[in-house]
Amino acid sequence: MSHSENVTVSRTTHDADQGTWKSYDDFATGIDTYRMPQADLAGRSIAWEFDGGIGLAVDVLADGTARWRSAALLSA
Repeated sequence: MSHSENVTVSRTTHDADQGTWKSYDDFATGIDTYRMPQADLAGRSIAWEFDGGIGLAVDVLADGTARWRSAALLSA
C-alpha cells in the first residue's frame, strides 16, 4: 500500500489552512493520562549520581523553590 500527496510549504503560517490546525486544548487532550499524581516534596532531599561520579543534590524548600548543589557541575 502506498500513499502520495502534494504539499505546498510556505515560510509563513498565515498561508496555512487554519481549518486543519488544532488548538492547544485539542492537542493536549488525554496527554496527562499516564502521569503520576502530584506530590508535595517540600522538605525532601533528592540526590543523583551520574556516570563518571558526577553528583547532583536538590533540596526542595517549603516555599516551592529548590536549592541544588554539585561540586563537579559547578567546577566545569
